[in-house]
Amino acid sequence: MLFVNQPQETDDAYAKNAKLLELSGKVDGLDTPAFRSCVEDGTHNSWVAKSHEAFRAGKFKGTPTVLLDGKDIFGDQANPLTPQKLKEKVEANAGVTAKPSASASASASSSVSPSASASGKPGSLPKAGSPSPSGSRTVSKGTTED
Repeated sequence: MLFVNQPQETDDAYAKNAKLLELSGKVDGLDTPAFRSCVEDGTHNSWVAKSHEAFRAGKFKGTPTVLLDGKDIFGDQANPLTPQKLKEKVEANAGVTAKPSASASASASSSVSPSASASGKPGSLPKAGSPSPSGSRTVSKGTTED
């Protein structure tokens, strides 16, 4: 629901409780007194602030951010990352010989998720494959995601 209704990058609509509550009404069973109280009382605001600070401190340029062995492999707009290129980079980094493919495989894009490797704790990184505060995952040399 949030992704489908995502505002322009310059519009911080999700910082407004009214917008979150409006969208919750579109999800069956979400618009409850408990949910409304959580939003209105700012129950998770500190978690959001920590996540935002970790993203900022990590000097990430945007989402998605794809790090492979600590290097941003997604952000180069002159050389866009395709599923096949991602697969080849992961395999090369892991020491696996890439097998030529006639077409880019959709499964390559699902084998590694976009990642902001910040964990919400400034200066710390999550274990490879563990979710970050944004729900994304990290991949480090010698590891793969299934």
